[in-house]
Amino acid sequence: MWFLWNERNNQQFNGKKLDEEEVAMRAQNWILEYRHEQQAAGRRREQGTRRKFWQPPGIGILKVNTDAGCLGEGGTGLGMVVRDWTGAFRYAAAKREAVKWCPAVAEGRAVLFALEKMNEQQMGPFEVEADCLTLVNTLRQQRVDLTELGAVCETILQAEGIEDCYTWKHTHREANAVAHTLAHVQIDLNHCNSWIGISPSFLLNDLYLDSSHLA
Repeated sequence: MWFLWNERNNQQFNGKKLDEEEVAMRAQNWILEYRHEQQAAGRRREQGTRRKFWQPPGIGILKVNTDAGCLGEGGTGLGMVVRDWTGAFRYAAAKREAVKWCPAVAEGRAVLFALEKMNEQQMGPFEVEADCLTLVNTLRQQRVDLTELGAVCETILQAEGIEDCYTWKHTHREANAVAHTLAHVQIDLNHCNSWIGISPSFLLNDLYLDSSHLA
């Protein structure tokens, strides 16, 4: 409509008249271009809002997802979950600490908690995945300094059983939902809950959503 209105004004006020077939062709091209742009914008919106899914590790490798949660006056929650390359649940643990740390340090404490549990269960080889990019980059670069985060990372890199850790990975928060749920589960202070082989019922929905896209 805008194109036709513009051509009408050109003819009425500027004395310019285009061939009717040319006007029709230009109008059709404008409509096609408009539709193409609308479809492209729709794809961009879809990509921007598309859910980020948990991805399985390589064959023969376990994936350990970790997370920490601020529980307000209740301290800090630490959660970890282990799944194999098929997406099958293998192990999970959750702990509540009385101490409150800054987010990156709390995430580091969750990784350290996970490594302790992996060593305790004699599970490996494995990769560790967390949703704190600062922590993951620090561990990848083995950047140890005098900060509290640096001290935690140094402890992680020297932890018993660390040789079984294949790599450090970063993921989006929504692809880390199972560990997030574990970090916020209500348990007694300074107490650790763990589950071997069979998932607790409160994790079933998150586990299903993570595995529903797998072939």
